[in-house]
Amino acid sequence: RATPGRSRAPRWDIDVWGSSYYNLVMIPFLDRLDALPQRVLLAGAGGGFDIYSGVPIYEWLRSRGRDVVLANLSFASLRSSDADEVFDDVFVVRPDTRGPANYFPEQYLAEFLDVPVYGLRREGIANLSRSYDWLCQQEGIEAIIVVDGGTDSLMRGDEPELGTPAEDIATLWAASQTGLPAMLAAIGFGIDHFHGVCHYYFLEAVAELTASGGFLGSVHLLPSTPGVELFDNLCTFAFGRTDRPSIVSSHILAAIDGTYGDVHPTTRTRGHELWLNPLMALYWTFELQAVVDRHLFLPALAATESAGELAMGIAMQRAAVDVRAWRDLRC
Repeated sequence: RATPGRSRAPRWDIDVWGSSYYNLVMIPFLDRLDALPQRVLLAGAGGGFDIYSGVPIYEWLRSRGRDVVLANLSFASLRSSDADEVFDDVFVVRPDTRGPANYFPEQYLAEFLDVPVYGLRREGIANLSRSYDWLCQQEGIEAIIVVDGGTDSLMRGDEPELGTPAEDIATLWAASQTGLPAMLAAIGFGIDHFHGVCHYYFLEAVAELTASGGFLGSVHLLPSTPGVELFDNLCTFAFGRTDRPSIVSSHILAAIDGTYGDVHPTTRTRGHELWLNPLMALYWTFELQAVVDRHLFLPALAATESAGELAMGIAMQRAAVDVRAWRDLRC
């Protein structure tokens, strides 16, 4: 994808991540970042390349001296790699870990940043909750930031389509059950239309969470934003090693560069009409517990142990709710 060495706009004296009083007051998320304790878990919600969307946050936290532990719900075959299984379904992927030849996002990330990355196998919610409990205790985690590449993590369960809900809701529940302070940062408004998500209902969710105090504001990534160049270079590095580059990360980076309309950053979306737009470059941030509390049937799935059981549970719960009709955005 994009060229390494992206052109940078002239920098103002104000740190765009929030060192100014104005930013801290107007965007609660930046205030929360600034006040985070020492050891933070930064985790990808939906698997695959989701954790990549959190790299600008990773760089900001590291620049402030925080210890950041990286974890991701993995779509790779972790058991076919030589990663160490340190707890049931929890693997440490290191820069020199060998594994699947054509798709191993966690290893690419570990190698590029030269840090270990925890890979969590896709299982049921109860299973993933145990993994999060172990990981947070093992690493002395004091706060959690969950990153969703896309915005379908805000679906409450009765929308026309839910996108890819199983991984997102499992991660949200597992993080909430640790009892630690936790936030959700979702980025990529409009990308989930590719999976049938109706963004009218995403904006409704933001409005409801604003009213309840659970919305922490939005942060727009620009080419000059700290961490964006690292994100861009990481994706260039990783996508050169797979024929399944991330649709989400490619779209976000294109939106950051100002791409607009029916443009295809990867061939994986060929044949679909796209709408790249500036809102794709926004982090929408929330109190994680507020998002969990808004979900209609997530607690009913908390005891699921396997991925199959979780998928069946979602289907059964969906059959019991009144699914709302599609609503077009009106501009």
